[in-house]
Parts: sequence; C-alpha cells; structure tokens
Amino acid sequence: MPYVLDTCILARRVLAADPLYPVASRAVDALLRSGEELLVTPQVLMEYRSIATRPMSASGLGLTPQQAGAETDLIEQAFGILPDQPGIYAVWRACGPVCRHG
Repeated sequence: MPYVLDTCILARRVLAADPLYPVASRAVDALLRSGEELLVTPQVLMEYRSIATRPMSASGLGLTPQQAGAETDLIEQAFGILPDQPGIYAVWRACGPVCRHG
C-alpha cells in the first residue's frame, strides 16, 4: 500500500533537535523496512523547500537555498513522486533558489 508523505514529516526528519524527529524518523524507517512504497507530491516538495529556507525564528529549518536544494534532491531520490499537472513542477524546479514567475 503506497503512503504519501506530508511536508511536516519531511521537515521533521531534517532537524534532529525537533521533538518529533524520532517519531517521524521511526515511522518512515519502519515503512521502508516493511517494503511500503513512500511517495511525495510536487506540492509537498515545493512546500518543503519553502519551509527549509525559512529562518528558524519563523518556524523554518534555516537552511540555505543550496542546502535546501540538496535535501530536495535526496528526497526525490529516496521517494517516488506522484504526478501533478503538467509543467508546474518543472517550472518551479527550474527557477532555482529564487523564483520570479508570475
């Protein structure tokens, strides 16, 4: 049975100091060990990158755009990506750290 990971799960697995880090990590690891298919959506990836680059003082992860990009690459490699409307994700991903599409 496939599971879709939410943005909060992805974000909590990055910061070991987060109180819910152990819960999120154990849950994802248990699903992976049991052979379950874990998926993300383009929307979740976009939300994750937004949270990742937000300062910690504003409930973000405080990562640089480059660090957030590297983490996004790891997420894309680790989990399947469900399709979205054609073109939306490709435009967003091509923007790099700062997107100015209207």
